[in-house]
Amino acid sequence: MPFQQISCFNKRGSLTKEIDKIDEEILKSLLKDGRKEFALIAKQCETSKKVIWNHYRELEKDRVIVGSTVHLNYAYFGFNAVGSIQINAELSQVDNINNEIRKIPNIYGAYRLGKSPTTSVIVTLRTIDELDKVKETIKRIPGVMALQTEIWTGIKNIPENLKINSSSSDSGELVEKSKTSVQTSVRSLCKIDEIDNKIIEKLSFDGLMSFRKIAKELGISTDTVARRYKELRRNNAIKVLIQIDPAKIGYLGHAIFLIAFAYQKTVGSVVETISNIPNVTLIMRTSGSYDLSVWVLIKNLEQLIWVQDEISSIPGITKVQTSIVKSHCPWPGPKEYMSTF
Repeated sequence: MPFQQISCFNKRGSLTKEIDKIDEEILKSLLKDGRKEFALIAKQCETSKKVIWNHYRELEKDRVIVGSTVHLNYAYFGFNAVGSIQINAELSQVDNINNEIRKIPNIYGAYRLGKSPTTSVIVTLRTIDELDKVKETIKRIPGVMALQTEIWTGIKNIPENLKINSSSSDSGELVEKSKTSVQTSVRSLCKIDEIDNKIIEKLSFDGLMSFRKIAKELGISTDTVARRYKELRRNNAIKVLIQIDPAKIGYLGHAIFLIAFAYQKTVGSVVETISNIPNVTLIMRTSGSYDLSVWVLIKNLEQLIWVQDEISSIPGITKVQTSIVKSHCPWPGPKEYMSTF
């Protein structure tokens, strides 16, 4: 494990913004539902709507909250698979390669893994055959040396699973999460038209944009925008959420754990156990060399070791590989995949 890649934790370990319990509740609530009414958050915090509004404005002022976007249930839009591509490249060409990759259709992520010459790319696919076309396009980019691909068979995306005010001593406290499933039948629900796509595109840049403003820019009625949005939400096709700068609240990196099991039948119970670990924000079932890919927001080396020990102690796990990437801003990224389990 490349411990040298997290030396920045010791240099930048202090919080830029002091976060209290109300701030934490606002962040967690809006990472789960970015358009949640302040009155409901106020009720949870047993305070007034005005207090919540003032805290929210301070979080914006201090650049903790830096934007808002949407996540998508890609199956609803006709994409039958999602996968990742690990790209080994010439070190001097990595940044240029990432810029070129982001221009390829249906790619919503291109992240360099630490200081290594390796980039991780997320791609949505209508058919498995499309993966070969994407790979061929990437191979033609100057500086690309080798590719390794994995197909995701399930995703649990839970950015709200933050324990912002925790220390390593109380990291074992479980975080309550929604059990709502967003699995969909593509054949029965895929009824997206150009207006829906335009609304989603507007929300991907500003998830909190008013329906009136969207309507004006698209030349349609406010009622149409509101009705289309409610239908997309009712069918679990989209999820609006805020975006934050993780470094502003002490999270300076993501630890990525690649996990293999002795028996596939244990995967379900392991996923449930891992999702109860605070600061686990993304779990992906994969069909490649490993069974799971787990992303955890990390504040310091002590927390990293604690999480690694928690994962390694789960029965049935035969192999764990760990890497570190610097936290990126804004996080979460636009148009990421919503949970499928």
